[in-house]
Amino acid sequence: MPGFDRRRAAAGCSDGEDLRRDIGSLREKHLALLAANGVKAESLRFIARTGASTDVGLWTGGRRVWLACDEARIYLLAAGRRPYFEAIPFAEAGETRYNHIIGQIALGPCQPRVRSLELPPDAGCRFLDVLGIEYGKVVPPGAQGAPGQSKVV
Repeated sequence: MPGFDRRRAAAGCSDGEDLRRDIGSLREKHLALLAANGVKAESLRFIARTGASTDVGLWTGGRRVWLACDEARIYLLAAGRRPYFEAIPFAEAGETRYNHIIGQIALGPCQPRVRSLELPPDAGCRFLDVLGIEYGKVVPPGAQGAPGQSKVV
């Protein structure tokens, strides 16, 4: 299998996920929210429901945040009376990491409203693949690109 990685397989990542099934799990209000912001569902390369929730103006509490990606941007969205939509260019998410121990994505260096995005290991691996970030890459402290370090241009 081309591109097979033993670490990804051990973490439960699969290369054959059916993106159409994931898009099909979106409700009409989520698709309408994407369309209202100029995003076509057919252009999405990744979509997953996260464990995070945010306030969208409902009495019953927050709604789950969906994480989606197309060719150039990351989208965070939640439907409700006051819908939440945020688009983040890949260039602003170059230091994104996935912690498989606690199952959370840390988007960086951007600062979205929802900072803690819980994803299962297979979805976390697929998300990093879409961004072009190697899963399990460790950046030594003090190295260029390490969190908290400024990059030299």
